[in-house]
Amino acid sequence: MVATSTRSPEKPDVLVEVEGLQTYFLTRGEPMRAVDGVSFKLHSGEVLGIVGESGSGKTITGHSILGLVEPPGRVVGGSIRFRGRDLLALSDEELRQLRGDAMAAVFQDPMMTLNPVLRIDTQIMEAIWSHHRVSKVEARRRAVDVLRLVGIPSPEKRASAYPHELSGGMRQRVVIAIALVNSPALIIADEPTTALDVTIQSQIIYEMRKLCREKGTAMIWITHDLSVVASLADRICVMYAGEIVEEGDTEKVLGQPAHHYTRGLIASIPSGSQPGEQLPQIKGMITRYPAADQGCRFRDRCPAKTDLCDTRPPDVRVSDSHSAKCHHPAHASAALAQESVS
Repeated sequence: MVATSTRSPEKPDVLVEVEGLQTYFLTRGEPMRAVDGVSFKLHSGEVLGIVGESGSGKTITGHSILGLVEPPGRVVGGSIRFRGRDLLALSDEELRQLRGDAMAAVFQDPMMTLNPVLRIDTQIMEAIWSHHRVSKVEARRRAVDVLRLVGIPSPEKRASAYPHELSGGMRQRVVIAIALVNSPALIIADEPTTALDVTIQSQIIYEMRKLCREKGTAMIWITHDLSVVASLADRICVMYAGEIVEEGDTEKVLGQPAHHYTRGLIASIPSGSQPGEQLPQIKGMITRYPAADQGCRFRDRCPAKTDLCDTRPPDVRVSDSHSAKCHHPAHASAALAQESVS
């Protein structure tokens, strides 16, 4: 698996900075720590993949940035900055003005996003009018242009169609078009191709990568599928039980995974070389430890567990562009293996 970078050689400005983010679900008893201490930076034009199995906290991280966490969920700590603005300090109306304009989202099921009784052009035009005052003629022109941009054939004709008249792949392209129509600086895409067949999935991934490269749009791609981010993302954050357990350039994380959870995810990807082969599995389920627990959250499922993992928090071991939250890194990279445990 080799990633294709979308970034230019010059390092662009920091667009999004998440620091110590904590999003808890406040139910009876101890809060459920869906996101617990997540930190990362995203630069303009960069594609960041956030990967992990169900319950890892990746979707809630995206919703926290967008201000879409619903009760009983709540951001209880940390900071989220977008172009230097503290998103957690903004009012609901100020966040609404950002969403759909400077920030946009693409979700998994287009039929949950699209209105079945409105034509495609009407829905795109409404997205434009929510943030910009333009004429109907200009709004429709932009709608057709953005449909063409995302690879929809005969965009003039398709613009007049209703969602049920389009295929699943076409509907997802329409959702992406709505996200792109106001030229956002940031797109958060949450499993946007999961329900599509492999061919359509590959086409959409190619188009999204191309758009980010050409327009300088930054993107956070949230998925459980490492093979998707391998061909799309510049960097990867691997999440487990609400934490980022590994982060780095895509080639380093996938080529030299340091965390045993990342290794397990990679090992479970079908190679196709041996039909009928039994894939390795990560044993057990995500364990939710109490807040007072200071051990590694992956320890009950980890093949390299020692007593140290039970009693001490895992150290963040950093090389030039790669970090892993693990006492016992899984590969022999000199920068990681020689890091001493303090």
